Amino acid sequence: LYAMLAIPLAWLYRAVLRSSWALRIFAALLLWGLVRLNFGMIAHYDYVLYSMEATWPRILEVMGTIAAGN
Repeated sequence: LYAMLAIPLAWLYRAVLRSSWALRIFAALLLWGLVRLNFGMIAHYDYVLYSMEATWPRILEVMGTIAAGN
């Protein structure tokens, strides 16, 4: 599956590199934010949060904690 997803990802990467500086900066900041969110979610791992009992308010609360830098 990763091999199939690599083609659209390469296309997106190429399109961003050929675009304006504003879009490049926006894409870089978006990527940085998503990576930070990913590492924060790993650091705040809780089985209940990722189980069937998880609710959106609880997930958004954890995301707010990560965004605040905790």
